[in-house]
Amino acid sequence: MLTWLDSKIIKSTRDDFNFNYEYKVEIGEFDRLTDDLKFKFNKLKDLEIAGFETNGLTRYYSKSRDNLESVNTDFNACMSQNLKNSKVVVFKDGVLTKIEETLNSFK
Repeated sequence: MLTWLDSKIIKSTRDDFNFNYEYKVEIGEFDRLTDDLKFKFNKLKDLEIAGFETNGLTRYYSKSRDNLESVNTDFNACMSQNLKNSKVVVFKDGVLTKIEETLNSFK
């Protein structure tokens, strides 16, 4: 049995998390949710879709994933609900970045 006496404190810096990317599906930007969109979002409730308002429009995203494979599964679920404007996006340190940059980081 491990106790707190067995714990080891490790110092880390922000640079230690260089590959800390957050993948999401950006479902789209809407001024209001129609009944059809509400129905589709309800069918995708496992994706924990949340909206963020800017300039009178709300942009909707799926929950965060830590790898591209998982978010691609979420993307396919959105496409199965005919949410054609959906796309995979990635954030690094909370800032939207290009997927190509994340892929290049692993080369």
